[in-house]
Order: sequence, then C-alpha cells, then structure tokens
Amino acid sequence: MREMKQRDQEVRAHEQAHIAAGGQYVGGGARFSFETGPDGRQYATGGEVSIDASEAQTPEATIQKAAIIQKAALAPASPSAQDRAVAAKAAQMGREAQTELSKEKQEQAELAARDLASKGFSPKNIGGAQENLEQGATTPAKGINRENPFPVPGTGDAPPPFSVRNKRLNLVI
Repeated sequence: MREMKQRDQEVRAHEQAHIAAGGQYVGGGARFSFETGPDGRQYATGGEVSIDASEAQTPEATIQKAAIIQKAALAPASPSAQDRAVAAKAAQMGREAQTELSKEKQEQAELAARDLASKGFSPKNIGGAQENLEQGATTPAKGINRENPFPVPGTGDAPPPFSVRNKRLNLVI
C-alpha cells in the first residue's frame, strides 16, 4: 500500500508540473486513472493533461506558444515517452513558425527595397536599406553631398541623408 501511495503522489506531482508550466494553454485540470488499494481508497496510477497545441495567430506568437508547450511537456522530473513526443511536436511547430517568420521578413525587405528603388535609391547609393528601415529611417533628404554626407547643421551644407527618430542608422555609401 505504501507503494500505491508513493505512485499516487508521483503521478499527481507529474501532472501538476505540466499544469504549472503550461499556463493558459492547459485545457482544464488533470485526468487520472485510479486503482483501488487494499484499504478501499482510490490511488492515481496514471494521468494526463490536455494542452492546446494549435498554431497561434502570428508566427511570433506561435514561436512563443511552442516554447511554452515544450517547457510544459518536459516540466516533470521524469518526462514520459508521450511527454517527449509532445515536446518534439512543439519544437517542430516552433521551427515551422520561425521559417514562416523568416520568409515574411524577407518579403518585407524586398518590398522595402523596391519602394526605395522607386524613389531613386539603389544599393550603390544607399547600402543596407532594410537595416536602415528597421532602425527608423523614414525619408530620404534631397541633395546628398557624397564628400560630406554628415554635414554640421547650420553650416549651409546639405541636410543629413535621412531623418531618423532617435534610432541608430547604418549607411554604406
């Protein structure tokens, strides 16, 4: 009977670890399978916790959700084979979302480059267009002076090549 009590405690702790780590993605509480002991009491011999493993609305949110699911699956001191399988599935979901996010960023970079090209910019006169865009570059200035691309304000020289909003700007000229 002592073994049954110990197993009951282990099973409950195992499932509670999943619940604690799974947070908002856990669907309800744990479900247990029981066995009646010689004392007539019910002892948990197995358990399971449901977790929402569907994709989130955005790749970024899916990556975060996959990490939480993976953490929840591996939370118990001794993860079961099923726990490891769920963790592997969550890791795959995270990798797929990361691939999707990379594709989206590449498409955004291409659109930004085309937009800059339509405004007269090219990689020859403005390098790192995507980095500039991500770091806050907003509009090109007219009359860039290649010999003095960063003139001292108030000296009558051309204005800086970009207007920025308190962000670092990397230019390659």
